[in-house]
Amino acid sequence: MKSYQQFLLSEGKIDATKFEGDLLAAMGASSPGSTNAKWPAHKNSKVPAVVLARGIVKKMQKDGVSLGDPGRTSGGSSKSDLTDLYLNMGAKSGEPKTDVQFGGMNLSVKQAGGAQIMAAQGPEAAAIIQASVKHIPGVSAEAAKLATAAGEMVKHVLASPGFYDFRGGAVRPLELRAKKKHGVDKVSELPDEERAKIQAMSKKVGAADKSLSRMLGIGSEPASKKDIEEFAGLAVQLGIADKIAKGIPGFLGAESTKRGIFTEAATGKYKFKPKSSIADHMFAWGTDLENPAYGLETADHFINEVLSGGVKYQYNVRDRGGVSSAKGNAMIDAGATDKMINAKARGGSIRFSIGKIALKGWQKLIEDESCMVDLDDGERQFITEMTDELGEIHRTYLTENIEQVEMFLIQEGFFDRLTDLKKAAKSKIADYANKVRDAVTFVVDKLKEWIKFVGEWTMKLAKNPGAFMTVFQLDPQIRFDYNFISA
Repeated sequence: MKSYQQFLLSEGKIDATKFEGDLLAAMGASSPGSTNAKWPAHKNSKVPAVVLARGIVKKMQKDGVSLGDPGRTSGGSSKSDLTDLYLNMGAKSGEPKTDVQFGGMNLSVKQAGGAQIMAAQGPEAAAIIQASVKHIPGVSAEAAKLATAAGEMVKHVLASPGFYDFRGGAVRPLELRAKKKHGVDKVSELPDEERAKIQAMSKKVGAADKSLSRMLGIGSEPASKKDIEEFAGLAVQLGIADKIAKGIPGFLGAESTKRGIFTEAATGKYKFKPKSSIADHMFAWGTDLENPAYGLETADHFINEVLSGGVKYQYNVRDRGGVSSAKGNAMIDAGATDKMINAKARGGSIRFSIGKIALKGWQKLIEDESCMVDLDDGERQFITEMTDELGEIHRTYLTENIEQVEMFLIQEGFFDRLTDLKKAAKSKIADYANKVRDAVTFVVDKLKEWIKFVGEWTMKLAKNPGAFMTVFQLDPQIRFDYNFISA
């Protein structure tokens, strides 16, 4: 069994952003930028980033993908690269949507296990919403007016302190005051009654975020009568005409608008002046060293997959975060109220993230599944209950065998992701235990995802014997390519 130091030296960790450089280096780029491995690498190198990058590039070459002129985006990241549309709304970040370029394509690169496409605060979100109608052919003048009004509305609603006023507060001031009162560093060290208050506030503001998401037409559920009334009140405060205000939720929730927002968030077509900063393709990479895999699609095809349900997504309003402990405690010492502390917080943002992306090599399986008889609600419920039960059994086992948990996490490379052991050795026992507990929760959640994935897939095959035999004949060793440890 490898020691922790041996693990670090022999395995290392693949940083997602740096892996873009590893891919470029494997393609032969002379200036790949930041990388996980040292390039040029030995032809027999066993360094994970090298093995994975070379494996993916080899498959791309076999598939006939053009890899000419590989390199980083030539666009900058300055505010001067932004269009007037974004500058006028107060956007500041000029970070390109293009991560790498090869074969004449501008590619946004994502790890296939899931990725965040947008986390836009008020000004950025407002600009994206206004740009969304530019992606809609033959957009009406009314829709353009709604986009302008919706953008202004979102910009103001997400800004602090208004965002926290709408939610009825925030968790951060409550946490800071409680920790200061009891002289502790962690919420987990607080008395039960204090933690109960914090949990109640968390539940309250979480419900408010969902309500605001519904008001803006982006939640998973339609706006309720109460949501509409609250929205109308907000609109009046901002001076938005009643007729336009009532049309905003429907406009933002329309499929055409969602498509425009998702496309703009993913590509930045109307955000950047340099064409090189605008992504026209999406590239995803897998983490399985034994089966390097990738996904390459045009941006339009990617958006079609998302909206058709081929890729799961979340689209909602979230808190961007409160003040730092040092700043918050100083404000408390100076007699600041919770409202004053929240006024210095970061406000809200609209987030758009996607789940697992299909990779090359699974396309045949996906196509076969589309013709298979699906599971009914009872069958899915059975699998869900089984998954929950097995997950809790696994949680109990891990919790009762901490030493084995540590070794397991070290071997999988997960413990390094949580904390450096040298620092952990100097920390409080309670802090160390909390990190192990958090790791157990993460592993159990990933295990449950894997069990559910395998369970549903296996039961689906059982209901479709023809498909089962087809797959069996193609490969008698059926393998579930699902890396459940990968974050």
